[in-house]
Amino acid sequence: CTTGDGECAIWASGDGSPTCLAAGQQGVHHLVLDDRYVYWSVADGVRRVPKRGGTLEVLVAERRAVAGLALADHCLFWSERYGAIHCLPLASRKLRTLADGQADPGWLAVVDGNLCWACHHWDDGKPAHGTLVALAAGERVPRTVATLSRHLASFVMDSRDLYWVSGDDAVMTCRVQG
Repeated sequence: CTTGDGECAIWASGDGSPTCLAAGQQGVHHLVLDDRYVYWSVADGVRRVPKRGGTLEVLVAERRAVAGLALADHCLFWSERYGAIHCLPLASRKLRTLADGQADPGWLAVVDGNLCWACHHWDDGKPAHGTLVALAAGERVPRTVATLSRHLASFVMDSRDLYWVSGDDAVMTCRVQG
């Protein structure tokens, strides 16, 4: 659907009828929520708008290939395809790089105080396999939680298990703790 300003990318629906929150957004990929805002990534940054509508804020600009987005403990986390994992505390807005040199990081999730992300490993330009990496609060060095024989298309975790969609469209699971 469209608005007078063009294509509407971010919608809300409180009474059953859609409300456009942010029009003209190019390349929206990931959405996360807190109690007040809707956050999303575009190719070169991260933006937010109040859930009930209002002024759009550019939180992060001039980034390269934002590939994953997560929100926990008043921090916004994102990955960049070129190897970096970042954190933006929403109160201070002081950007921190948590990890660099990661292999094509993508999807992010926060589970039991661990920031987790999927790394994609390539062979001759094709997805070969994936690893799931975690960084606990206060840690400086990420650790590999699981090495997978298949490429991760997306994943979710609970306190013990990893569930993912592999590159060959299968839903997989494995125990990662305990």
